Amino acid sequence: MHSKTIYLNGQRVAEDAARISIFDRGFQFGDSVYEVIRCYNGVPFLLDEHLSRLERSLRELSIDLPQPMSEIRDLCVKAAREQGRSPSVLYIQITRGVADRSYSPPSGLVPTFVLYCEDKPVTAERVYAEGISVAVLEDIRWLRCDIKSTSLVASVFQKMSAAAKGADDVLLERAGVGVVESGSGNLFVVKDGCITTAPEGNLILSGTSRALVLQLARGLSIPIKLAVPQTAEIYSADEVFITSTTAEVLPVCRVDSVRIADGTPGPISRRLLRAYRAEVTRETNYHYEE
Repeated sequence: MHSKTIYLNGQRVAEDAARISIFDRGFQFGDSVYEVIRCYNGVPFLLDEHLSRLERSLRELSIDLPQPMSEIRDLCVKAAREQGRSPSVLYIQITRGVADRSYSPPSGLVPTFVLYCEDKPVTAERVYAEGISVAVLEDIRWLRCDIKSTSLVASVFQKMSAAAKGADDVLLERAGVGVVESGSGNLFVVKDGCITTAPEGNLILSGTSRALVLQLARGLSIPIKLAVPQTAEIYSADEVFITSTTAEVLPVCRVDSVRIADGTPGPISRRLLRAYRAEVTRETNYHYEE
């Protein structure tokens, strides 16, 4: 394994000393929230946006902050810098704390705060050039997908099911609603030059990359429609792409057995990827390999 920069409850620890109780509610119930932040050149990208969402997730689940958010922010910056200049990811998890096993937690618990940074290369250029394949599966997650909770067993199962079908990822179809998002990112569908993506709400995670891409699209005068796409609309789309912290703007060229348009990444996704990466370079001084 690559070396990791690890902080447990605010203290730097070695990997073999990073241990929590088996009675931690994050372990026993998934009673915790998390964030994954991409770091370029030792700088966390969209850090404030991620921390704002982290604070919202904690508030929605009535989990206390382990320390002031300004201190958490400083620790993120410190850990990313200590990890080095290679592309990396910063992982934050905050659990409700340690208690005897009971669905109803006692009051006064002290949250467990885990933060680590590890090297993670940017997605290979070949993937952006070829696009990925996805499978449309039933969305079996709970009804608060807007909370970035670690209760992810449904997503694990869906990713495994997609892989068994030979797909790289999954699109999640909510009965009576439409295809809300991907297994770990937000979905965008392009038709006649207009982007369609699901509106914010309890059925999707409000992605930080999603917000940036929408901002960039508006700056490029690309029309946007906030609506949940249907499967048939995806099959007949001119382009399909997914946004996420680690994937940036990732083209989808096959959905189930259907090739999207000519089966190659389209001009709008390529344009938005360039704009996204220009923003990364502006904020972090990271330069992508040609």
